[in-house]
Amino acid sequence: MLREDIRDINDLIRLVQQGEQNWLQYGHVQVRQHGDILMFNYTDAAESAGCWNAFERMSRGLMIHRQTGEVVARPFDKFFNWGVRTAPMLSWCASPKKWMVHWVFCIV
Repeated sequence: MLREDIRDINDLIRLVQQGEQNWLQYGHVQVRQHGDILMFNYTDAAESAGCWNAFERMSRGLMIHRQTGEVVARPFDKFFNWGVRTAPMLSWCASPKKWMVHWVFCIV
């Protein structure tokens, strides 16, 4: 079972600064180190499972300096093609010009 401790980039930076090394407990993410840079990428297992947590979605080419916690590179979070079952669903709010995002999780 995966831990849900990483809700946003600030949680991830905090764990990097604390020296966390067991990243698989948080999601299907591979972390490679190149010098002082940690490079985060979701794995094929994340694609197969289709149950994306916040850590997996943000781990799409993300690079963080291991000692300072500085974000060196932050591409867009994982995005989904229209109609993908595990993608966020869009629905209308009270105002038709605003969108609200609801995350859909797979049913096991």
